[in-house]
Amino acid sequence: MLEVFTLITSTVTALGVGGIAVAMANLSIDRWKQSRTQLFEFKQKRYAATVILMIARIGPKEDLPKLSRVRLDLASVEDVHRELDVELLNAFLFASDGVIAGLTHFIQAPSRRGLLTVADEMRRDLYGSSTNLRPATIDSISALSAHSLH
Repeated sequence: MLEVFTLITSTVTALGVGGIAVAMANLSIDRWKQSRTQLFEFKQKRYAATVILMIARIGPKEDLPKLSRVRLDLASVEDVHRELDVELLNAFLFASDGVIAGLTHFIQAPSRRGLLTVADEMRRDLYGSSTNLRPATIDSISALSAHSLH
């Protein structure tokens, strides 16, 4: 009789501990997924804001007035440049190395080609490195974008 009681107690205990372990693992996984989702959404917002600043930096005559209606603190090209510097420093907290390197290069020498390169790095950072976009394609897109403005 004692053996049966021991067996039942051991089984109930094992199932209880196993259930707790599974619950703890599920909680940990859920928290990890939530933090990854929050990071992804944060990156999307920061990257979108940075791209808008880059567009205004390249075409200040056309795009700065539109931006300054939404962001009253960005009235000049210098304001946009300072804001890009701030975005670069903030990027050190969350962006991939490719995004940081590309944004640094863009700030030093703003161009449509540079903007597209940074945007491609942002896309890789957000969605993985499964993209097959080639530099020649970026050059073609850059030429189309520049041509369409004239």
